[in-house]
Amino acid sequence: MHRQGLCTVTGGTGRIFGHGNGDIECTHGGLRFFIPKHLTDLEYLGGNNQNKEKPDASVVQYQEYIDFAFFAVNFGYSKQEYYSLTRAEKLFLIKAYENKVVADSSVFASAVANAVGNVFRKKGKRAQKLWKRKPKRGDLRQRETDLAIAKQSQESDGNAWIEKIYHANGRKYKRKGQKPNGNENMV
Repeated sequence: MHRQGLCTVTGGTGRIFGHGNGDIECTHGGLRFFIPKHLTDLEYLGGNNQNKEKPDASVVQYQEYIDFAFFAVNFGYSKQEYYSLTRAEKLFLIKAYENKVVADSSVFASAVANAVGNVFRKKGKRAQKLWKRKPKRGDLRQRETDLAIAKQSQESDGNAWIEKIYHANGRKYKRKGQKPNGNENMV
């Protein structure tokens, strides 16, 4: 059992990157809680510890220095900042770093695939955009109330509300059956 900060690690090797089968039990203000493993296990960056052999003695001996070096290089932490972190905080930081690396590499792979596809597209075909805007989903209740108001206005005032919108935007509204006069804008 290893003790650091407010967290106790039982089982496993007690290392940050090789926490393996060890559970993390944290105490905060006298309360005990366990952090679910799926929140801290590394899925992509060396997180599969089931098939690993026993770690080399020199690696175990210097593991704390290796972990500090990782935090210093990737996050710019000083030694004091590193040692002020609890074990749970370190695990969450490493998991967030893994998620960022995976997301960044996925975006880069998508950009490269898109660029290659655009280079080899057929002549005259439009280039595909890397990013596509996703429309925001409106509130269904709000849409229903807006539609009811528009229908009510349509029944009482006719198309006057449409004419007001056109006028506010500096455009002329063409009513049905009206013929355009010379240079007037048609809509």
